[in-house]
Amino acid sequence: MPLLIWSMQLIVYKLLSKNGPRHLCDPWLHQVAEQIRGQFPKIDERVSDTKKIFLKSPSRIDLFGTEAPGIPLPPTPISTRWGTWISASMYYCEHIEAIRNVIQKLNPEDAVSIDKVQKLISKDQVEANLTFIYSNYGFLPITIISLEIQNVLLADSIKLIETARSEICEVSGTNGTDINKKCEDVFKKIIDMVHTLSNSKELSSTDEM
Repeated sequence: MPLLIWSMQLIVYKLLSKNGPRHLCDPWLHQVAEQIRGQFPKIDERVSDTKKIFLKSPSRIDLFGTEAPGIPLPPTPISTRWGTWISASMYYCEHIEAIRNVIQKLNPEDAVSIDKVQKLISKDQVEANLTFIYSNYGFLPITIISLEIQNVLLADSIKLIETARSEICEVSGTNGTDINKKCEDVFKKIIDMVHTLSNSKELSSTDEM
């Protein structure tokens, strides 16, 4: 094997083996989640505006606790960690009636965010899109968390990634097709990196012998 190729593979192995395969999901699987987010601007708008409604507002938080007992407050997705955005969308899908009930009891003149969310929650398409995300991409946050666990085996990482890719490719409809096209390049990069890491590990083992 040419010395240059051997050296490059060894560098990749040393860099990635520090933290294990969990680096395979960061940033690439988050890019997949970001592509999904970009496909649903109205859902993104609802997630963003709803969290603003309860931010630093004790009276609204109290109302939420009274009207929706046992349900946690709307989550705040972490910027650049778009798996948390999908989790937030799943939250709204699971609790859509309770959230709608609380929002409708608020005065739209109190805040722009209240007025915007009240208009959004009355649209059937928003609810349909939440169900679509929940049904087809709800597995992604768990996949990302599983890949982030330290000391996860490379073979397990490959299986998780290939399963995620397969499930996304099976999603039909206009949204599913568009998301699949946008994500395919990302998955190709992930798979290429996995195989590079795998080959580097084999190279290192051979060298030690």
